[in-house]
Amino acid sequence: MTGILRGKSLVGLGLGLTLAGCGAGADSDMVSGPATGTVAQPLTELVTNGSFESSPLGFSNWVSVFAGSTQLTGWTILGSGIDVMASSYRSANAGSASIDLNAYDAGGVSQVLTTSSGTGYTVRFALAGCVGTYVKVTAGSVSYNFRVNYAGWVSNNFVFNATGTSTELKFESLSTGVSCGPQLDSVSVMGP
Repeated sequence: MTGILRGKSLVGLGLGLTLAGCGAGADSDMVSGPATGTVAQPLTELVTNGSFESSPLGFSNWVSVFAGSTQLTGWTILGSGIDVMASSYRSANAGSASIDLNAYDAGGVSQVLTTSSGTGYTVRFALAGCVGTYVKVTAGSVSYNFRVNYAGWVSNNFVFNATGTSTELKFESLSTGVSCGPQLDSVSVMGP
């Protein structure tokens, strides 16, 4: 792209772009033309109950939930189960609840998301918990392993392209033989 810098504006290919922070007055000789490209679509949250606020806690500090249970709204419980924890027991990243992916051994959660084939989506989540534990995060055919390096919350993210009209999002503990595993909160998948 060839452009000419004139005062506060960059002019090229018939598009006039004012440099940010250069004031309100644009040059009178700024060339403008028809806009090209596409209009950005608003992003939509695809995950239900990503901060685990709709949970079976009641007045408990924590509750163990096992495979096959439907107690955690929006999520399917995997493996040996999970612990849903109130922030009064272990601090949450956001809101008043989080989950430990190890009830008595390695467990996990999954959720099927409605996606559009060929479209990119951003997965965001926060991890804490027992240092040295691992979680495998899968979105469709893409998988990443994350290690808990700090007891406090750390935000993580990655991008995947959907290959169909539905995509399974899974968080599975890889740490066996322990009841204290990776702690998960603030799960989000954003896309058009």
